[in-house]
Amino acid sequence: MKFSVSWPGSIALRLALPFVISVAMGTVLFLPTYLVNRKNVSGMKKASKASSPQISLLHLVQNQTSSLEVVSADWMEENTIPTLRLTLKNNSPDQVLTAFAIAGRDPNSWGGVEFLFSESPASVIKPGALFTKDFGWKDLTQPIIIKCAIFGESSFEGDSRQASNFINERFGTKILLAKVLPELQSLRETTDGNELVSKVLAISDRVGSLPNPTKEDLLPYLDKLVEPPNRLGTIEGQVEMGFRYGKQYVLERLKSVIEDRQRLIRNGFGGNQADREENANLFFKTQIERSIRRFEGMKNAR
Repeated sequence: MKFSVSWPGSIALRLALPFVISVAMGTVLFLPTYLVNRKNVSGMKKASKASSPQISLLHLVQNQTSSLEVVSADWMEENTIPTLRLTLKNNSPDQVLTAFAIAGRDPNSWGGVEFLFSESPASVIKPGALFTKDFGWKDLTQPIIIKCAIFGESSFEGDSRQASNFINERFGTKILLAKVLPELQSLRETTDGNELVSKVLAISDRVGSLPNPTKEDLLPYLDKLVEPPNRLGTIEGQVEMGFRYGKQYVLERLKSVIEDRQRLIRNGFGGNQADREENANLFFKTQIERSIRRFEGMKNAR
């Protein structure tokens, strides 16, 4: 098994970081999904009972790694959604798996990187461990290509183009978070709900105006960035892309929490306006704290 780690590389860590907020019984359930490639992000899922017979597609798997073993590849209709369920194993003797790339169609297709890390240490895959991932998958004839496996922060096996984009973009996002986290963390000292809203709005304005990363910003990561192969992009360009996606994620998350506070004031539970505002502010503080923890986890993720 061969792992390659080189500098410099740029992170095209496209985070597509959508999240869902449901309001029920005066409470909000936050379900963030950390965007993995710029196109497809699917979270870790427990295998649930299929609603149709499983069809093995293991014969269609083309695995470009030796450290990521495909144990099974089953197609089914899960709640009427055509689904490919992959069970994989981290065969690395000593490294945790943090991401892998899967592609369909032809072997040269770009595919999508599946991020396994988050603020939870349990989301990385330890050596020898099995895990299951579900993907929307309609075509039962196209090849299933495992393009690369990424370990820790910058070790990888397989397609170096996919790996360099992921690794370098992820560091771009970490550079963004290193700039904004100290101010966000200071929000924990604010107890008044209206004052907290004002501070969040001010921080959002400053985050939106942050310039792209400089060469000095890259210095702490020089030994971890990965040179893109065959001049397919640059380290700086990939890092900048990850920085921009990180900025977008932070801004959208803060905006969403503010909007949900306003929605609770208008439509939430409470006998009068004052009660609704009090409930909305409690919710707002909770969700700001959860957002800060999320950002901290992304910055410190391996």
